[in-house]
Amino acid sequence: MSSMAGDQSTFLSAGVEGVYPPSVYRDLSQVHQLKQPYEGSSTGALTPRSSSSFSSFGPSTTTYSSLKFRPVMHGDRSTPNAPRYSANACACCRSQKRRCDKTLPSCSRCTKMKTNCSYHWDQWAPQFNPHLSLADFLVFHIPVTGDHMWLPGTLESLQPYQQNMRARGLDLDRFFGGLAMTTMVEQNQSLAGALDSYFANIHPWLPVIHEQTLRTRAFQLGAAPEAEVALIFLAMLLVLETRRQDSMGKESQLYSLCRYLFSFLQMSRSPSLEFVQAGLLLAVYELGSGQSQAASLTIGTCARVGYLLRLNVDDPHHTDPSWVRSEEQRRVWLGVYILDRLIHQVESTPSTPHAAEEPPVTYRLPIDDREWDRPPESPSRGFEEPSFSTPIHIPLCYFAREIQAVRILGHVQMLSRISNGDREMVGEQMDGVDGVLLQFMQRLFEQTPGSWEVLCGANATALMAALHLHKTRLALETQTHPQLQPNNPYPHSIPPSQSPATERSILALRSIISMVRDICAKFSALDRHKKLRCVPLPSLICTGETARVAMWLNQTIPGVRVDVEPFRLVIAYAARSWGLAGMCVPCQLGGMVC
Repeated sequence: MSSMAGDQSTFLSAGVEGVYPPSVYRDLSQVHQLKQPYEGSSTGALTPRSSSSFSSFGPSTTTYSSLKFRPVMHGDRSTPNAPRYSANACACCRSQKRRCDKTLPSCSRCTKMKTNCSYHWDQWAPQFNPHLSLADFLVFHIPVTGDHMWLPGTLESLQPYQQNMRARGLDLDRFFGGLAMTTMVEQNQSLAGALDSYFANIHPWLPVIHEQTLRTRAFQLGAAPEAEVALIFLAMLLVLETRRQDSMGKESQLYSLCRYLFSFLQMSRSPSLEFVQAGLLLAVYELGSGQSQAASLTIGTCARVGYLLRLNVDDPHHTDPSWVRSEEQRRVWLGVYILDRLIHQVESTPSTPHAAEEPPVTYRLPIDDREWDRPPESPSRGFEEPSFSTPIHIPLCYFAREIQAVRILGHVQMLSRISNGDREMVGEQMDGVDGVLLQFMQRLFEQTPGSWEVLCGANATALMAALHLHKTRLALETQTHPQLQPNNPYPHSIPPSQSPATERSILALRSIISMVRDICAKFSALDRHKKLRCVPLPSLICTGETARVAMWLNQTIPGVRVDVEPFRLVIAYAARSWGLAGMCVPCQLGGMVC
């Protein structure tokens, strides 16, 4: 009975009770068993390999008879006339990447070249030149060997990096802040302009950062830099990059920098909410550029750090000094939850488990953005806070609707992993999910009549879930007919007889395709100034998957001809912001690049 109660809460968030017959609640335990492999798993972050580049000397000529027991200071040798050595290489050899024998007062190379030899380069290392080109900075500070980035050049590999940081006096916050300012100058961006662009284009469908708080901290990067805030700003610049052919090299360089700093900050600082926020933006870029495997690793790291910070735990009775901060923590965890499901949808190996567990039904959903977007010191107004158990007929904000849609998508993804099991049991579960989806989409359309843009991400995610559900059902119904499966890029024919479930799924797919096609046509008909500058990622993923299924119907079902031109136009428009647009659609779609 406890299993049945837990299973009935699966769709409590949608406010629909009695969707499944009693037998389905017994069999749903197979879906919950899928959580076990990843509830105890750990997502490790790649760390640079330790160096073995200790100072190498020739074979020792010392014998036991010559040993004398006496205190030896650093740099001393057994005889007074022996040369003395520095603990680090000189500035000249270091800057030119040459081997230095570290002889005091001048190394042999500088003596031979008759140049000034200085071993005090660490005194000017923290002084950062904001006009230095980022390319030159990366060459000097971030050497790359065998596809593995090393620690910054200001850190020697002879000692553990934390001890070396203290010895060199490296100011980590100033280091990150200087990088952020340099990148902004090189991209001809202003701090205010970059923040305005982010909060106008990315924030509406992924509001996980409190705008006023970040603006205050970002404008202090010059006077009082914070490494975590600087990394968030760099990740914002990365996400806002426009995919142009003449800037791909620069984008790749900025991504390498952000990827490296993300790993370095994970090693050198304690877990923080800001670190997870930066990781979310990094995962958005990786997903948007078609690097689903890298995005999966990044979101896995964010999930593990979120567990360490207990972001997945929501205690309504806990009184936090700042309700704005508490709301931000919940939003960050829900952002991890959303991106985890979206990445799973794009991954080529969707059999992997989710990185973020399913939140309990008591976990609170986001409040309205207009209430949250107030100064951090503002008192709480005692507003109603929805949760995962809030019925679907109650109107909620954009972000809360996205989360409800993503939760249904996550359950569809779990069902697709057990589609090879009992066909009858899985089919009954799919019927239940299908009923929830129909009611949920009806409420979404009623909440914003005649306007798809208001809840664009939520609408796209719900349509994507319905599309994936019926694709999975067709794969289940046609296991003996592989040519019917939508994943087959070149199906040729269908069997003469079809089951009622197969016919229902094909009709459902045609209806979903028509809805998405109409939305795409309306978007393309908008004036250029009224269009979204950056298409939300859920909308792009939904459009790409719909285009694939539409092409499959054209090639498989006799007499069916779906116009794919509206899909092509939207995907071509989205390609200006997301590299994924050129990868998620087959070549046959109007000449799109694969």
